Amino acid sequence: MPVVDGWALRDVGNGGALIEGRGGIYEVYAGDPVPGLGRVDAIRKQDGRWVVVTSKGLIVSR
Repeated sequence: MPVVDGWALRDVGNGGALIEGRGGIYEVYAGDPVPGLGRVDAIRKQDGRWVVVTSKGLIVSR
């Protein structure tokens, strides 16, 4: 999946994640809708790093 431009993963913990985009910082969990991204499908480790999987692509730390 492609990495979503303009978004960054800030922290992961307690089953959720903090993501940051142009509209601010969001605390998200699997199943949550996020404006401009669609639904959060999963928060998981992939290739040794955390990612947030959304309908539009991946959000990774920067």
